[in-house]
Amino acid sequence: MRLLKRNRQTIARLKNVFYGLSNASAVALHFAYTWTRHNGKIVVVDGIVIFEVCESSRRFSHLTIIYDPSELRRYFPEQEIESISLG
Repeated sequence: MRLLKRNRQTIARLKNVFYGLSNASAVALHFAYTWTRHNGKIVVVDGIVIFEVCESSRRFSHLTIIYDPSELRRYFPEQEIESISLG
């Protein structure tokens, strides 16, 4: 199951922005994701996306997504959690 494909609506609300201390070309964005599932169920999960940018090409060189999977356990059976993909 791909989580984003089974949604009627996805909203990402920016909560915080963090800048890298040791890597000036990195930024982390803290989001609250709200998904309206195909069955009408609302799922809300916080997550952080870390972007690293290659200075020479000005393109993303690395992307890290961090979220607390325990939050998903409130919304999905255990067998579905094992196969969830955010993208």
